[in-house]
Amino acid sequence: MGTVISADELVSRKLLQVTVSWHTHPSDDQASLLHMWLHMSDLGPVRFHTAPDDSLELTLHQPHNSYDMDEYGQVTVGPAAEHFLMSRFIGQSIRAVHRIIDHQIEVEIGLRLELDHGEVRILNLADELVITDTALPDALDTHSPTMIGLQRSAERERPGVDTAPAGRVDLMMEDLRDAERRLQAAQLAGDVEALDRLLDDRLIFTFGANVATKADDLELHRTRTQVMTRVAEEELTVLADGRTGVTWFLGTVEGTVSGTPFAARMRYTRTWLYDETHGWRIIAVHAGTTD
Repeated sequence: MGTVISADELVSRKLLQVTVSWHTHPSDDQASLLHMWLHMSDLGPVRFHTAPDDSLELTLHQPHNSYDMDEYGQVTVGPAAEHFLMSRFIGQSIRAVHRIIDHQIEVEIGLRLELDHGEVRILNLADELVITDTALPDALDTHSPTMIGLQRSAERERPGVDTAPAGRVDLMMEDLRDAERRLQAAQLAGDVEALDRLLDDRLIFTFGANVATKADDLELHRTRTQVMTRVAEEELTVLADGRTGVTWFLGTVEGTVSGTPFAARMRYTRTWLYDETHGWRIIAVHAGTTD
């Protein structure tokens, strides 16, 4: 059966190979994906399996051989084709693992893997193994309990306010919210490499009459001219439409600039663009103080 492992064991390991198993049946036009094995450095083949409780199970498990199921079809096992999504990431290392939770049933139904040059989601949706780099397939039943739970978890939740589920499931919202939180963490840590990944090279930052670029912002953190000591989020609103997103942050920021302490209640409006190589990146920021 294999040894069940935590997804955290994938972090910092390189993807060497991808193996997949497909089920075909004469009555079906398309094959269905049963299992996927990611062959990871210093770990071995990790099988991704849809568990009965709607979770995604990871086990150390050698790929099995192809086999015939008589009138029930055939299972074919072999290396993933070049056009298979995960094949794009062979040779890259997994930088981080993010859980995807269906809050309707409180089950971890999938993972978002952050690799060197892109991201991918692997999910158990109604016992189907789904792999995507952007949104979920439009053909999914958005009225099922699992889909509604995903919609609610991806949208902004306000105390005392009910949020109506959107017409289609889109995990871009969850990704964008996570990117905003990673930005805040990078600012606090003064992590120039993380900020470089999150900021588009064309970034323009405006604050009153002041205008700054990505290079200006990175230099402030690199030289420790600006040091953030507190970012206290009061409110975060997220909007994603296709490959464009906007986040509205309201909160208190504290730190020093050239050694002089500052503290202010701020409103940041950030515009983000998404691509498969970098994920979400900020292209424009407007900042202002609030009363």
